[in-house]
Amino acid sequence: GVFKKHREKVNTIPDDTTKINQTTHTHKTLNTPTVRTTPSSAQHSVVAYSQLVFGQSSGFSSFRSLRCRSTVRPFKAVSLSSRKLLFNNQRGFLPEPLSNTVRCAMKSYKLSDLTPTEVDSLKARPRIDFSSIFSTVQPIVDDVRVRGDDAVKEYTLRFDKVQLENIIENVNELPDPELDEAVRESFDVAYNNIYAFHAAQKPVEKVVENMKGVRCKRVARSIASVGLYVPGGTAVLPSTALMLAVPAQIAGCKTIVLATPPSSDGSICKEVLYCAKKAGVTHILKAGGAQAIAAMAWGTQSCPKNSEAMVSIDMPAGPSEVLVIADKYASPVHIAADLLSQAEHGPDSQVVLVIAGEGVDIKAIEEEISKQCNCLPRGEFALKALSHSFTVFARDMVEIQNPFSFRT
Repeated sequence: GVFKKHREKVNTIPDDTTKINQTTHTHKTLNTPTVRTTPSSAQHSVVAYSQLVFGQSSGFSSFRSLRCRSTVRPFKAVSLSSRKLLFNNQRGFLPEPLSNTVRCAMKSYKLSDLTPTEVDSLKARPRIDFSSIFSTVQPIVDDVRVRGDDAVKEYTLRFDKVQLENIIENVNELPDPELDEAVRESFDVAYNNIYAFHAAQKPVEKVVENMKGVRCKRVARSIASVGLYVPGGTAVLPSTALMLAVPAQIAGCKTIVLATPPSSDGSICKEVLYCAKKAGVTHILKAGGAQAIAAMAWGTQSCPKNSEAMVSIDMPAGPSEVLVIADKYASPVHIAADLLSQAEHGPDSQVVLVIAGEGVDIKAIEEEISKQCNCLPRGEFALKALSHSFTVFARDMVEIQNPFSFRT
């Protein structure tokens, strides 16, 4: 993620949590991976994270982003000596992990022992069934389109148990939120980094004189009014507020509406509010779910209408995924942090560690994951995610290339 949480102490996960036997943004899909490096560890491991780390059973489809840096966490080391496949309701048939050589929270496999079918089974992605969603969402959208603010208030009371007096807040009229200085500094650093990256993408006006007296010009104009959605759910996501609002700010959008579910007292999450104010958001819609999207799409008595007709997302949000490739030079601390940063998103998240070569201290990785997981407010979600995550051991980087490469 964009932010690092400030932790003052690191404890050890109780023994009962390490005995688990069966224990990955919203970034846009890119045709060309974006690579970020940290000088101290860029040579040691590659982290690929997004909802498209894995393709279907045929292989990878694409990466949304690549990060070059070290990362690690705890798992079980298992040597696969049989070809028996286990059936999992979410992911089909999986190879059966055998004897554990290291106690940890993830199943482990030796890549050279896996058949192509078993590799494809491991690469099968967690899925969400959307079949019943449309019949639930459409009536909400239609109702908001007709009744506006009243419908949004009604659904917010029904789903979020919050009674709202007004659904829209003018950001300029809200006081600056009080945040811990370390948290504020983290947001500021993230804002500067995101701004610098997206500012470089701003189109430059081009003028070409095709012939004497004839000049052709290409001009990029910002969308007048845009709607941004920052989910609430099981966790607040101020990082999403920055990732969405900063490009809109750079583009020069006049009206920026940010929708996010309200807190139990009807207030706005102070971290989200801080990021919204910093990134130039003009209005905050205190609602989530289909009712918020409908309000921004159609407009209500108080919520400005979005000027853009096309919802510019590449796919519905799904389980978070991350694939970490590490060798003996990778830092267990960094590996654990990257794996847990995706595992904590929810119980349906999936994380994978691929070990290249000999000399990797699995015990150190296991201990570091346990320490960090025990400090996470959402450690319970991370532990559940580890139940369907795994580690793969490979001889070297060359062995990894074929089964874990881009394929169509």
